[in-house]
Amino acid sequence: MIVWASWSLVCLMVAALGSGPMQKEILRVPGRVVHVADGDLDGDGLRELLVFWRQGLPPRSRARLSVFPARAEGQGSKPVQVISLPESTVAFDVGDGDGDGRADVLLLAADGVWSLSGQVDGKLRTEPKALVKVMTVAAFPHEDRCPPMRLLIPLPGGGQGLLVPTVPIGPMTLYAHRGRGVYEMAQVLRVPLRANLYTAEEDRRAVRDFSASFRFSYPRFQLADQDGDGRQDLWFFREDVVAIFRARKNGGYPGEPDIYRAFGLLTGKERVKHGVYVRGQAGDVNGDGRADLLLNKNRGGIANMRSSLRLFLSRSGGGGFEEKPALVLDTDGYGASVKLVDVNGDGKDDLLRPAVEMGVMVISRILLSGKLDVPFLVHLSKDGLKQREDFRLETSLGVNLHSAQEMSGSYPMLDQDFNGDGRRDALLGYSGQGSGKQPDRIAILLSSRDGVYQEAWGLNLSATRFVQPYRPKAGVPTGLVIYFPMVEGQRGDVWVLTNRGGWPSVN
Repeated sequence: MIVWASWSLVCLMVAALGSGPMQKEILRVPGRVVHVADGDLDGDGLRELLVFWRQGLPPRSRARLSVFPARAEGQGSKPVQVISLPESTVAFDVGDGDGDGRADVLLLAADGVWSLSGQVDGKLRTEPKALVKVMTVAAFPHEDRCPPMRLLIPLPGGGQGLLVPTVPIGPMTLYAHRGRGVYEMAQVLRVPLRANLYTAEEDRRAVRDFSASFRFSYPRFQLADQDGDGRQDLWFFREDVVAIFRARKNGGYPGEPDIYRAFGLLTGKERVKHGVYVRGQAGDVNGDGRADLLLNKNRGGIANMRSSLRLFLSRSGGGGFEEKPALVLDTDGYGASVKLVDVNGDGKDDLLRPAVEMGVMVISRILLSGKLDVPFLVHLSKDGLKQREDFRLETSLGVNLHSAQEMSGSYPMLDQDFNGDGRRDALLGYSGQGSGKQPDRIAILLSSRDGVYQEAWGLNLSATRFVQPYRPKAGVPTGLVIYFPMVEGQRGDVWVLTNRGGWPSVN
């Protein structure tokens, strides 16, 4: 069954929606918002909002952090604290680094990982405390960037650890928390690193401001149980190579991967060619308790995009993956940003993928409007993933003409229950490129059953950038946080949408 959540339906319902069940509050900082995170700084069950932002332009750009209090009746509109992050900070994470039940801000620097610990008054300690002192590859902070980076991970035997890119360059080092903010080295992990070298001598006609550029790309990682033993294994993805470190009964990981496999999705020419991307992710699509592997390759420019998707099921008995993929999808057009997500709440991960066939007419519309209508196809896994989608959701995304594989705007959010009826609802975005009479728009569609959605709320905004779920405390309905780092007029805004209930009934 195919059900369309169309733009025309959105337009017909705009007048009747009003503000609806979402109450909007605007938080502001005097700079460019980089990231928004939430965390319970004082341990009272309410999650404060942490807004990371940049003040000024290079070379005087500085990293700041504003703490906005969470209250039972709503979000505090003024920060209770504004902190300047140390100039040595390269990246940050948010989590309970010292195990006291309060969230901290963790800072990655050249000499290790430091913490701004949460305090009982709902603020952060302003003097950093060292959690791990070690030489890292993060030796040179960017003059205008201090991005989020995942450092803190749960350990399989309970407790937590820090995963740090250390020197010598190549391995990552896992540090285990031993209590009271004390970390000890647990294991050096040989992860599949990629190194790229560019020199000015390669093309003397090019304008290079360097003699040589060395770039080291650490693999993206994910925690998922691959062998079905109930413990979370560490997966590392580098193009079409997967390395898995299986969790041990003692709560640690081995130094060498238990599974290291190259799946051969890239040809020899593609391995040295720019514009070819492979992204891997793990998810349990058949409900057997073992995470499976999805690999998606995208290549080409706007006129000749092509996507190749492969799903490999995990073998029983800890035997890695099946030799042949259980699902093969080769399509022309835009097919990046594929996700495994449990759409219907049955405990099995479903497949969400965009599918846009490119052609002369499509390219013309992109050039004229700066956006692209994108149908997202949903393949449900309840009866096994099949070639044909079960239903589709119509959205539109802004196009970055400088990168054929990158789109702006709100991607579908299909794993949240907004009205509390136990079913997963949908948040969809519609790009208007944020100008004139065509603003961007997000809408929440309530689910009545698989593939059947009814719009219940919508919001126009100047340009959609980052939309994420937010609950100020456990047990309350899901709300939203929206921020606009690249929108000139609103780059210092954070919109907090609190879910007040009162949603309409759906058939």
